[in-house]
Amino acid sequence: MLTPHFHLSPGSYLDRYELLYPLAQGGMAVVWVARLRGKHGFEKLVTIKTILPQYADDLAFQTMFLDEARIAARIRHPNVVEIFDLGEQNGVLYLVMEWIDGDSLSKLYNSVIRSGQSFPVTILLRILADACSGLHAAHELQDAAGQLLHVVHRDVSPQNLLISINGAIKVIDFGVAKARDRMSQETSAGLIKGKIQYTSPEQALGHTIDRRTDIWSLGTIMYFLLAGRFPFEADNELATLHLLTSGRFAAPLPSHVPHELQAIVRRALHPNLEERFETAAEMQRALEGALPQPTTSQHVALFLHEHMGSVLEGRRLNISAALAQATERSKVHALAEVGVSTHDAPPARDGSYSGVRDTGVGAESDSLRSELARFAATTALSDRGSTFDVLAAPSSKTPFFQARLQAWAFFTPKPHHWILLAVAFLVPVAVWVLVISTLLSSSKTPAPAAAASIAAPVTSANSEAPRDTGTQMQSADGEKHDMAAEAHGAAPAESASPPPPSPADSEALEPPNRVGGPSTKTPGGTKGATVPKPASEKRTGKKKNYVDDGF
Repeated sequence: MLTPHFHLSPGSYLDRYELLYPLAQGGMAVVWVARLRGKHGFEKLVTIKTILPQYADDLAFQTMFLDEARIAARIRHPNVVEIFDLGEQNGVLYLVMEWIDGDSLSKLYNSVIRSGQSFPVTILLRILADACSGLHAAHELQDAAGQLLHVVHRDVSPQNLLISINGAIKVIDFGVAKARDRMSQETSAGLIKGKIQYTSPEQALGHTIDRRTDIWSLGTIMYFLLAGRFPFEADNELATLHLLTSGRFAAPLPSHVPHELQAIVRRALHPNLEERFETAAEMQRALEGALPQPTTSQHVALFLHEHMGSVLEGRRLNISAALAQATERSKVHALAEVGVSTHDAPPARDGSYSGVRDTGVGAESDSLRSELARFAATTALSDRGSTFDVLAAPSSKTPFFQARLQAWAFFTPKPHHWILLAVAFLVPVAVWVLVISTLLSSSKTPAPAAAASIAAPVTSANSEAPRDTGTQMQSADGEKHDMAAEAHGAAPAESASPPPPSPADSEALEPPNRVGGPSTKTPGGTKGATVPKPASEKRTGKKKNYVDDGF
């Protein structure tokens, strides 16, 4: 018994298939649009069918699922959906089928009725004729020994007839199909496989069935699309089953339906098996013969686009958005595989990257490296401030290419690389400028000994200059003073020498004492305490101002 242990969602991987978009959900399964990726950029959209979680651990449903895969995978016909693969991962059984870009006959009919129109007879006959062709291929399926497998679909309905955008009709869902080598048991008492409204009387009664049961279902579809009601319908399923098994004929079709079409419906819905069409191919010939004008799959495609173009375009936009998200996820996975990890890279839904298969990134190509470079510069991870680190050791797959790609990723210029480069250039330049300026300034400065010898005479000359200058100025002042006195008739001074300077003037004129400060002289020439001068020897303010003005 298989028990799934992780939830499926967009981005989950089932082996090499990546789930993109949930397309539809039925009574026992959910259908996904998925992407298959291979080497050298190969990719293909597929449809994946998985059992619903509530039935995943039911052995009967698992057996039915496997039967559908085994039966449908053998059918090769353009009007039957193709089965590519059957697998199981983490307890989940899945069936891989071809992707049909289109919709079901039931949705097309509902769209036509909502628009206030009637379903065209020519389109209806073309669709049912192609469905007969696909069912006949399933009925004629043989085993390896050439023996018929007696396949019966048992669930032919408008929901299980797909119409592609090219007008091709595809029969789908052989989940309850009957076959000779079917693994699951036949219908139990009280259990009917298929939809009640399209069920044949023998199927409702649990009798032996064959291909003519599917012909009854085709007749019911034709009756419903022409009349807008079912041939046998009551207030509830039990009453409907009573009508089906009563042996009555269906109520006549509306009078506007051509008699030839009424005859085809009456024969397909005959209560007696022997009176029905023997094969689906016979019914196909009758339908094509009743066409009032040639109608091809191109006419069906135009009719589909007319009534469901907006719906199909909206679905394509959703799938395109899902593909864009898947592409970004695959680039993150590719970087992880080639040896570059992202701190913010989102893991897979199962919590790891273990579900990632070979996506073709091992090929040595310049296009891959350029694509990874563009992604590292523009991806949303860079916008969020993610950092890319080079792993310590390359992957074991294609080690030479992985090592080269790691080195390329490491040396890809980034903003902080330019800052480091600028600092590395400016610091040596600044050091050399400082060294050169120091050498130039030291070459212009004299040696210490020479500087001392030059400074000594300059100092002594400067120290003696004030005294000589003062004496000369005082002598000149004295001569000017005597000349002024003679001019006014006054007697000249007794001595031409100026009066002795005051202590303040002496201190200003005398050079400083190198040991204890300014020195003083007594009248006798002995150095000692300062002798105060008499008041008569003090110069007047005018004399002092005169002397000060000279200085």
